[in-house]
Amino acid sequence: MNKEWLFRFGAIAATGIFLTACDGNSDRVRADGGGGGAAPRDVTLRASKGAIVGATCEIAPLNNPTNVLDTCLTDNNGDCSFTIPGDTGPILSSCTGGRYFEEALGAEVEVAEGQVFRSAAPSNRDRVAVTPFTDLIAERLVNSGVEQLLDADVEAVNNDVSSFFGVADALNPPQPIRNSDDLSTLSGEEGAYAAALAGFSSVAGGDSQTLLNSLRDDIADGTINQINQNDFDQATRSAAEGTEAEDDVEDNQAQPLRNNGDISAPTGATGGTGGGS
Repeated sequence: MNKEWLFRFGAIAATGIFLTACDGNSDRVRADGGGGGAAPRDVTLRASKGAIVGATCEIAPLNNPTNVLDTCLTDNNGDCSFTIPGDTGPILSSCTGGRYFEEALGAEVEVAEGQVFRSAAPSNRDRVAVTPFTDLIAERLVNSGVEQLLDADVEAVNNDVSSFFGVADALNPPQPIRNSDDLSTLSGEEGAYAAALAGFSSVAGGDSQTLLNSLRDDIADGTINQINQNDFDQATRSAAEGTEAEDDVEDNQAQPLRNNGDISAPTGATGGTGGGS
């Protein structure tokens, strides 16, 4: 009897230790912003203004942006990849450093010290762009004062910013541009996006970083009004002229419900997790 009792006691104690360890690990993962043990997922990023080469990029939960989940270094196309918990929810990517081709100058420039390019994306995206346009999406979201941002908030702001700049989807990666020759190869929606980034460079007078920083302050009140949409559209059409992306640019700019600069205000959800819409 004594041996049987000791065996049962030992089994119960071992089970309790196992359950305690599992619960402790689950709490740790959730605190990291990754959820309760879902399988990890890969997210591929493309940093572009043309292609931002040699940038250091980080990814974090949008609702916990100081909790960096992974880092990567961009290649010659501005690409790199992260691995994050599968139920991280909406994500925030940010890139610093590196260099890119400034289309209006026809030359490569360094990303200024302290300059950050960001992107906010919903939880169902496994490919994301990091561009001046996505930085404005992130700016509108992270400074909204909403505690728990949802996928629906990200999509709404993305739709408005994409429409204002005349691109199909600002979160989809553009065609990488590394030099003047690449501008002659623009094709499809990726090429139309690259043309819009070249248009941004043109209206910025070759100083895209300064214009971006100005627009960040501009979008704080929910309205983009420090860039003339007609001038921007013309610069984008000029960049795409004679390329296979020309028709895509014109179709995007001709949308009947084109956004005029009024960007949706995120609403979030009280007590939400930020993982769904």
